[in-house]
Amino acid sequence: MAKHTMIFANGEVPFPEAARRFAEAASLLIAADGGLTHLQQLGLEPGLLIGDLDSVTAKQVVQAETAGCKVRCYPVDKDETDLELALLAALEYGCEKITVVGALGGRLDQTLANIHLLTLPQLLGIDLRID
Repeated sequence: MAKHTMIFANGEVPFPEAARRFAEAASLLIAADGGLTHLQQLGLEPGLLIGDLDSVTAKQVVQAETAGCKVRCYPVDKDETDLELALLAALEYGCEKITVVGALGGRLDQTLANIHLLTLPQLLGIDLRID
């Protein structure tokens, strides 16, 4: 059971050292596709990499797998965003709290879509934050 899951998305991470401190205290780290880059730059490895993997290199994926990361690869043509898949996966691990980093910045459409994910009915009752 992962009480506190921290998900790294592929948006901006303006305070990487603060993110690292929070991540080190989390029970589970999930990389939503390109969020893997943020984690690896911080010297952290996720327990799960999830998404269509169009924002990471094969070398990054192999590095994560070698470190023990589970990988769930989805087709590019899917109904869910990579972050949505990560949020739903966090629920499978029995999390009670989810902190999302890198969900904002960059493309406005993706930022708005990520904020809208906070309203997913499956997440009702979960302490969910975008930091």
